[in-house]
Amino acid sequence: MGFEKGLRTYVVVWAKFWRIVGSLIIFGAIVGLWLPLYLFFETKGFLKVAVRTEARVVQLEKRNDCYFPVLSFVDESGDEHRIPSSYGSYPPRYEVGDSVQILYNPENPKKVEIDTFFVLWFGPIIGFAITTVAIMMGLLFFFVAPLISARLYAAILPKDQRSNR
Repeated sequence: MGFEKGLRTYVVVWAKFWRIVGSLIIFGAIVGLWLPLYLFFETKGFLKVAVRTEARVVQLEKRNDCYFPVLSFVDESGDEHRIPSSYGSYPPRYEVGDSVQILYNPENPKKVEIDTFFVLWFGPIIGFAITTVAIMMGLLFFFVAPLISARLYAAILPKDQRSNR
């Protein structure tokens, strides 16, 4: 009887532990969901006002082992702008002299993005993917780990004590 009581206590404590861990992971993921949501709505808002034009790569800036193209373009009012891209890569994706499709905000021409799906949507997609994985892990810990503990408890008990449960 003492073995069964100790084992049951052990299983109950671990089941509660995994439920708490699962709850904390789910809570953290839901709180962390603000970043991909912010990036999504920021990109969506930018695309509503952005103007598409062609730019030339006039320079490559090396920062932290990545090459960021410096883009030169003329806006709707005829003003020329030289703006470093927020997208960098190694090896450099662009060379000096390359022509690149860009999007810029006419009210703030310093806000420029290269017009590719990857550059525009990478942040929100990765953020949502990480958050989704975290929520799934939390649900797994919350629901499945206690079930596994209960099954182990039932499997360890001698057969004559299982029927009393």
